Amino acid sequence: MIITCDLILHGRGRLSPDNLIAIEMKKKKHSRASKDADRRRLKALTRSRAAASRLSRSQDHVYGYQLGLFIELDTKRTAYLIEVYKEGAKVDELRGYF
Repeated sequence: MIITCDLILHGRGRLSPDNLIAIEMKKKKHSRASKDADRRRLKALTRSRAAASRLSRSQDHVYGYQLGLFIELDTKRTAYLIEVYKEGAKVDELRGYF
C-alpha cells in the first residue's frame, strides 16, 4: 500500500522512533469526502505496529508516526482548525483565527 501525505517529518532510520509527524492540509472549500480521506490517512499513519499488524495482511510499513495533524484553513474568515491524531485516533482539536 502506498500512502501519500502533504508533509511528513521522519528520521530516515537515524532516530528512534523514526516516524515523527504527518500533516494533511485542506482549505475549507474542499469536499467533506476529501477531508475525511485525509483524516483516515492520519489515523492509519499514527497507529501502532501492533494495530497495523492486526488490521492489515500485507507488509504495510507506513505506521507509527508520533503525531498527525489535520489543518483546515478558512481563508474567507481567516480561521483555522487543527485536529491532533495519536495512536490511530483523534485526541484534540484547536480552533482560532490568523
